[in-house]
Amino acid sequence: STQAFYTWTKREVKGLYGQVFQFAFDIAKKAERALQHELGNSELSFLQFGYLSGKEGLLAGEKLYLDIKRMEMAYHDLNQREYELTKHVSLLQVSPLDLLQLRTTGRCTVVLPEELFDLDCPGHYFRRIKSVAVSIPCVVGSYTSINCTLTLLKSGIRKNSLLTDGNYARDGAEDNRFSDHFGSLQSIVTSSGQNDSGLFETNLHDERYLPFENSGVISEWQLELPNEVRQFDYDTISDVMLHFRYTSREGGGLLRKGAISNLKAQIEKATAAGSMRLFSIRHDFSTDWAKFKSVKIGGAITDATLTFEIREEHFPYWSKGRLETIKQIYFYTKNSTGIIAQNPSSIEVEVITHKPDDTITKEILAAPTNIALPKPPDKFTLKLKVRFSANSMEELWLAMTWGK
Repeated sequence: STQAFYTWTKREVKGLYGQVFQFAFDIAKKAERALQHELGNSELSFLQFGYLSGKEGLLAGEKLYLDIKRMEMAYHDLNQREYELTKHVSLLQVSPLDLLQLRTTGRCTVVLPEELFDLDCPGHYFRRIKSVAVSIPCVVGSYTSINCTLTLLKSGIRKNSLLTDGNYARDGAEDNRFSDHFGSLQSIVTSSGQNDSGLFETNLHDERYLPFENSGVISEWQLELPNEVRQFDYDTISDVMLHFRYTSREGGGLLRKGAISNLKAQIEKATAAGSMRLFSIRHDFSTDWAKFKSVKIGGAITDATLTFEIREEHFPYWSKGRLETIKQIYFYTKNSTGIIAQNPSSIEVEVITHKPDDTITKEILAAPTNIALPKPPDKFTLKLKVRFSANSMEELWLAMTWGK
């Protein structure tokens, strides 16, 4: 009958409109989550759950549309321009032992702490990645690819500019000033190894998110090169550079003061990024290395002595005025399984002080730990005499940690 037909039509139209509304509502919720993510404020909320509570759900679409327009207006009002910066991170300077691991095994994990970025701009917070590119200086053939897989394992963001009881450093995993992300892994694969972002073209106005975009710069990364069949000699890798484009916000004088105090404390404890200096004896002290390798051990000659000098210019410029103590000295070599410690028979350190009036004083130390260095304006030279029971190693590295 006609009444039954219109009853059926009403039921079907109502059901169809309900599905369309639910579809629109789900899309609007995704847009709201994207708004919260891009603006970095999870408390922003515009959508409600009572749109269908009126008479037969009438005007539900209009109410939803109004809240969507409110959300759009809020995005334009709150989406203020942030600082846009570029940071070049050298593994040789920041994490030299990980660079050795990459050369040997084709894989390494690198942790980038917040203090690394505080060296550039203390007092900034909410640092988020826009794009990442990789450079791998090495010796390869004309048409050889450098296929390095860069994977973001986890990342963190300082969400606000507050200090906890005057402390800047993070206070454990539950510190609510920070937001951590342990979601699905993101990766890129390089082809050229020369400022390679893993994309055919890096378009900052891409409609899709770029790899790693909006992740925190406080991060942990894995670098992996093909290890089973190597296309070039990984020992020729002199460094790995990570090129970050990122945004940040100004945190004010109080946060800046806290960041600088924390950075100085990390430097004094020799735990700041860059507080370890790595030397390749074969490359950085090639003449001394040749003399060491020329010794024929056997019979009356039971060991070989490696003698070389280290000066102030071997350390980063920002260590000037803060380089007061050599905390530890380590030697490393490699075998088929990876990097291993190489313990010398003995180490003798001679601290040579050069005073402004051209006078020179010398002090010989038997213990290679906590070596006190002369303070400015005096300059110094460290003369190391290291004895090994064998000199058959193909490569030898010296790692020094330093601080106040």
